[in-house]
Amino acid sequence: MYYLDLICVIVAWFLIVSILHIIHKFKKITFAKIYYGIAIIIRERENVVKFLSKIHECFRKIPDKLIASFSISLFLITMFILVPIPLNIIGISSFMYPMMFYIGKNLFLIIQSIFQKVSPQELIAHGFTPLQPIVPGVTASLRTFIYIIVCAGISILIHEIAHGIAALRYGVPIKSGGLFTALFILFGGFVEIDEEYLRKLKLWKRLTIYTAGVFANIVLAYIVLIVLYLLLYVTLNTGNPLGVHILKTKNSAFQTSDIIIGVDDKPIFSIYDLIFTFGDYLGKNITLTIYRSEVGFLKLNLYIPKNTTIYLLSTSKCYITNLDILVSNTVVYDFLFWMYCLNLTLAMLNTLPIIPLDGGQVIQSILEKICNSEKIIKNIMYCISSILWLALGLTIYYTLRYGFYVPAW
Repeated sequence: MYYLDLICVIVAWFLIVSILHIIHKFKKITFAKIYYGIAIIIRERENVVKFLSKIHECFRKIPDKLIASFSISLFLITMFILVPIPLNIIGISSFMYPMMFYIGKNLFLIIQSIFQKVSPQELIAHGFTPLQPIVPGVTASLRTFIYIIVCAGISILIHEIAHGIAALRYGVPIKSGGLFTALFILFGGFVEIDEEYLRKLKLWKRLTIYTAGVFANIVLAYIVLIVLYLLLYVTLNTGNPLGVHILKTKNSAFQTSDIIIGVDDKPIFSIYDLIFTFGDYLGKNITLTIYRSEVGFLKLNLYIPKNTTIYLLSTSKCYITNLDILVSNTVVYDFLFWMYCLNLTLAMLNTLPIIPLDGGQVIQSILEKICNSEKIIKNIMYCISSILWLALGLTIYYTLRYGFYVPAW
């Protein structure tokens, strides 16, 4: 555990809380409230409505049914079939299954492990999917934590703006909007809309409002991928801003600050590309494309011994034995990586049919259309939500208990 990182985050939190207390005392601010010193909620209405209205004007000419069909269908596909975003940013071009699949499988494996005493290694071998919470100094370094705060803030803001724009499009009044955070670890945003007015809308309009946030996160994830490929083209011609930086080495073939941008004919975005590519070259000769600031582009011909191992030290660093090099991602890549991952995670989590998440609102709205009993609907949603919240909690517990996470580095 990196106690210094954790201490820095706690000190920064209470410094901000103290500043807000002083401002509140002398300026009498009303838009920000502090709860027990551990949570901050910023709530506003007039400026939020003005801001959302201006953005809404940009999309006014797009037909309602077109927006609804794209938003609802993309949400349902993500909820029940697969997550329609390729995982190129971590070196994989495949897609992911819905969040419900992983959470349900985890719950089954956890129950099985309790009754049959399955070992942690067997859990992973049988397909247990860890869910790593972001805790500074434990599962994330201070540097990584800063990336996460910035990228999560942007992702959540886009998510809530999309809800607000969809609500305004169908004439639903906005009561307020804002952000909240607790010790920088729990954070999010919200757009509070008039629920009574919302329930009077047709089902497809309600579903469009509920699904707009996930739709926006998926679109933003695709934008990150597009930017990544554009920057790769720039990197292959200039040597920056992507590639893999060599931080330390005792190998005379390399120099610190060298940037690996290619293995044979394969371009290298990040350490993930390097890890997946090296697996195909164990016991073989390879040609590395290196960018060295004082020289330019170089070609290094190397032999990769079969016993070469790559140790993943964090989400942005790894060590390669035999070659004896410690490498890391660039700052630009790390920012794009977290923007992509957090939008993907936010989209997946919000498709879970759990109250109060978007997925729960969607399922409840559909049930209200086909069932007249409010009591039955509430019982169904309570059962589903309880089971999935339990599964999420147990997944996080087992992830931390058995060390199924990349520790802070």
